[in-house]
Amino acid sequence: MSPEAEFAVESLAPGEEEPVVSWESFEKLNPKWQKQRMKTLQEEEERKEKEKVKPNLEGSLWDQPLVFTLIPPRDWPPPGWQVDPKELAYIRESQALEDFVATPEALAAAAKEEMDEEKFDPDFPRWKMFLNQYIEWVAANRDRLDEESQEVCVKFSRTLF
Repeated sequence: MSPEAEFAVESLAPGEEEPVVSWESFEKLNPKWQKQRMKTLQEEEERKEKEKVKPNLEGSLWDQPLVFTLIPPRDWPPPGWQVDPKELAYIRESQALEDFVATPEALAAAAKEEMDEEKFDPDFPRWKMFLNQYIEWVAANRDRLDEESQEVCVKFSRTLF
């Protein structure tokens, strides 16, 4: 093959190589042809995007508003840590509230009620009580937690090197 033909074959994108050098392979080197090809590929992609069928979400869980809350972990308190039994019972009630499922009727009624956004303050008292207890536990066990974190860092650094 001539040097021009070798260049033409080598400059084609992978998968577009033709076993025999032809006039079409030289046309593919033309910037006009490449621009036209890119334009047709973009048009095909846009057409495919328009043709995609969108799922009907009406009446499904995805159609409803997202209701969330902060729930303390079930394994609180850690072994050896004492907390007030009344506070612990109050905190553990949040696990029972986790299974609450809002009905469409209750959501519709709540949507009709007017809510003053300026005065709205989402309050999670059980979470706040747990967080206060957790902060106390961390303060009391800071030295032990620092030692454990150092051990983990040393083990991790040994695995890297």
